[in-house]
Amino acid sequence: MRKGLSAAAIGLSVFAMLTTTAGAVPAALASAGTCTAVNGPAALNDMPATADCGVAAPVAASGLQSAALSPNFGSTKPTTLISSTPLTFSHTNGDILAVAIVNGASNELAIGGNFSTVVQSNGKSVTAIDFAVLNATTGDVIYSPGLTTGPTNSTTKADKYVRSFTSLNGTIYIGGDFDKWNGMARSHVVALDSSFAVTSWNPGAGGPVRALATDGSAIYIGGEIGQVAAVDTSAGGPLWAQNISGGSVHALLATNGVLYVGGLFEKYGSVTQHGLVEVNTSNGTVIPAFNMHLRSDTGVGKQGSYDGEDPISLSVGPNPSQILVGVAGHAPPGDKSNEANLVNATTGARSWTYSSIGDGQAIGSVGDTTVLGYHNSTNNTTLAPYYAAQLEDSNGTLTTWDPKITGDTLGNNVDAGNGGVQAMWVDQTTGTLYMGGAFSLWNGASGHQSLIAFTFAPPPPSAPDAPTIGTATPLDSAASLTWTAPLSDGGSPIISYLVT
Repeated sequence: MRKGLSAAAIGLSVFAMLTTTAGAVPAALASAGTCTAVNGPAALNDMPATADCGVAAPVAASGLQSAALSPNFGSTKPTTLISSTPLTFSHTNGDILAVAIVNGASNELAIGGNFSTVVQSNGKSVTAIDFAVLNATTGDVIYSPGLTTGPTNSTTKADKYVRSFTSLNGTIYIGGDFDKWNGMARSHVVALDSSFAVTSWNPGAGGPVRALATDGSAIYIGGEIGQVAAVDTSAGGPLWAQNISGGSVHALLATNGVLYVGGLFEKYGSVTQHGLVEVNTSNGTVIPAFNMHLRSDTGVGKQGSYDGEDPISLSVGPNPSQILVGVAGHAPPGDKSNEANLVNATTGARSWTYSSIGDGQAIGSVGDTTVLGYHNSTNNTTLAPYYAAQLEDSNGTLTTWDPKITGDTLGNNVDAGNGGVQAMWVDQTTGTLYMGGAFSLWNGASGHQSLIAFTFAPPPPSAPDAPTIGTATPLDSAASLTWTAPLSDGGSPIISYLVT
């Protein structure tokens, strides 16, 4: 039995640092290679892998500056160094669609997707059907559905994909395509207690769940269900729901007392705003001050339902005033879709945009940098970095780090053939970057299929920004002074101020 979880919201999001908007990204040369993408059933992935076949090669952009990638990519040495060699860790025989630390105190890493086996670093294969909890240091399996014994449960499992999870106070909340969990009926969502037993939490969902988040007061649910819903954390009773139309929800981020909702939708509640909204956690209503002004899907032609800028990954940004937004889509000629964005958390204004070769499926803040995970339908081996890029938070410049992830899992990949990085978790405490997805090789060698981990070293602290001085009121032999803490603490918490 494990100890209870500390409260933690697990999800992805993006914030921008500046109020300036990046200019249009110039078109790049077409990527080389043969497009090997394989589309799964539309019900499983509403943005097919072949949507990126023939899409332009990646472009880095900061304001109006851009540079096409080449074998000698990136000219910036990273301010935050990520290791060039991955840790010795476990991998699976399929795809990983979600990865996150669910219990930092007990060192537990959850993975979800479509796989049937976890291969530990010692070579031992462990049955794990679409979900597992691993030791975050060794990768050894702590729990997986399918490992129970007995005449009635020996072959039970999560019967379909696991796509998302979040955790709170010792409970893991899990979402996906499944209808049963270890033989127990659960419609697309389930909760496991600290002993990994199914709890009474059972809100049900009307379709596949792609995103879950929590702020400690509620569990927020989104996906192919026609709405975003908030339910209580104990039984799953309804708190509020807002209808969405024009597409699905792919990402939720609960931070700073608000909820960000990202996806392919055109309308949220009564508000027409494509792809990303900021909403009140009390009732789900839109906060109108936030608007990224994303290009909408046209609804016309073969790619009409995903030819706009469609946010599919979200993460907290370098500081509380920012979020990170990963964007996907099949852009018409002259436009862009696949990208990472640093965004102002209050207004939605973009500080910078980086255009990648494929959908921005995962994004995270790593020290003073941002890492974007994407897929490459051509399985190109001449353009680097492979399947993930590191960008400087200051201006979106591509660094020289290359994760060297290649290959795909076409033999097992039934999630629309999206070879590449599909999920990411950054453990700031241990300095570890976990990436999951549909890939098979690192630096040309096997042994890291679908899951890979790198260490990183945070940059040394720098001088913090200046605080914003408020009012000074004279008192008897004293003065009362107010000020607002600076946006950046320089990488080390501010513990005192000197007033002169």
